[in-house]
Amino acid sequence: MSLIVNALRNLAVALVLLALLGLAFFVSPEAMAVFDTGYRRVSEELIPARIELVGRRLDFESDYLDRTQDRVDVDARIEAVRVRLKENKDPDLQADLESLIDLKRIAEEQMLELDKSIKRADNDIAELGRVIDRTHGHADNVYLVVRGIALGALGALLYTLVGVLSRRRPGALLAGGNLERAVAATLVGAVAAVIALAVFHTRQISIFAAGADAAAGRPDFWRVTVLCLGAGALAGAVYSRSAPHVDRLLAPAEPKQAAAPVPSDQDTPPADEYLADDAGESRERRP
Repeated sequence: MSLIVNALRNLAVALVLLALLGLAFFVSPEAMAVFDTGYRRVSEELIPARIELVGRRLDFESDYLDRTQDRVDVDARIEAVRVRLKENKDPDLQADLESLIDLKRIAEEQMLELDKSIKRADNDIAELGRVIDRTHGHADNVYLVVRGIALGALGALLYTLVGVLSRRRPGALLAGGNLERAVAATLVGAVAAVIALAVFHTRQISIFAAGADAAAGRPDFWRVTVLCLGAGALAGAVYSRSAPHVDRLLAPAEPKQAAAPVPSDQDTPPADEYLADDAGESRERRP
């Protein structure tokens, strides 16, 4: 029966190893898109709003160009009226000049408002673009987290297996709670790898600054592999070394057994008394 249990445990370890290898090296970002359906639906709903904003922005820009042309025309007419005023001080020309100056002022105010509208539209379009990009990149983030978990667990598990096989005692992995401790070390390695991945990615460490995928916001495949494997193996090693000490510290204290009473010198007669009693008994038994 024990052989069957050990065989099943070895099979479970092999299946876990194969699963981690598959998740770490053979799963693509497209396979993680199944977790991204909600975000993609949100992005699809935002795309029409972005198209509408782009259309409004084009309208504002067209009106701005029209007001610019109107101001140029008014400037030309103002210069012509001023030239005529130098030759003839006609009150009607002066009234036309003041009217043209008002038209120029109105055109400039409209241009100022249109310029503000264009900038607001640009900001709204950029914000919507960032939201859409974030929703489209959610599958990539899920893919990175899954890879980090798989690589960290794989690194910790490989450290455990190498340690067991190097001692030439493969059966030691299944004895004395070592399997449970190996599973715990694997989980610790997975968590440590994700933390290391997040720290390196959010702080823009140079490990993510280069590579073909850096421009798209995705770190390099092999750099992530090395980082997460190393973090998982290191975390697994630290846990494996510290777990026995922690177990001893957290173990409940065993009650001390009472010591057997030691006979005192008063209770135990000296050897000469025994000898004397023996001698007296022997004398009494003599006829």
